[in-house]
Amino acid sequence: MANLIYHDFSRLTNCSEIKMMFNEVLRKVGENTGLVLLVGDKETNSLILKKMKEHLHSAILINLGHSLSQKLLHNQIEITQNPQNFFADLLKNIDEKFILLDNTDILFDSNLKFDPLSIFKKIASQKNLIAVWNGTYCQDQLTFAKQGHSEYRYFNIHNNEIFIILSQEISL
Repeated sequence: MANLIYHDFSRLTNCSEIKMMFNEVLRKVGENTGLVLLVGDKETNSLILKKMKEHLHSAILINLGHSLSQKLLHNQIEITQNPQNFFADLLKNIDEKFILLDNTDILFDSNLKFDPLSIFKKIASQKNLIAVWNGTYCQDQLTFAKQGHSEYRYFNIHNNEIFIILSQEISL
């Protein structure tokens, strides 16, 4: 089971409400490194990350889709065989306490054969990671894409190592 936080982001209108929500997340993550997933639709998640960047003092916003696609154009075989090197290079010069990862859909490309959740956990073992998950969470299961789609993936969540912020209401 994941640590679950639900916020109706459409109702967050002023700076103090946004800061209170972020402080709740940070308090739950604590001083240790941790993984926070923003689960919901792409547009809402990207907006939330941009607002987080405005209010977190030590955060870097990374467009993963852009960064990874640029590397893939030049080194496709190397990255697909050993994605850990790409992510190690991505992290090595980052001094900020929080990494905000947007446009993560590229990790689900079936041709790349990545394990997105494992990649997120690996990054989160070194830095606080807040990443978008443009999918759903229901009954301890994260999903991406619809069943039958080539990029469909699901992951069972069994422990409290992941904090999930739902950016849209679900029925549990």
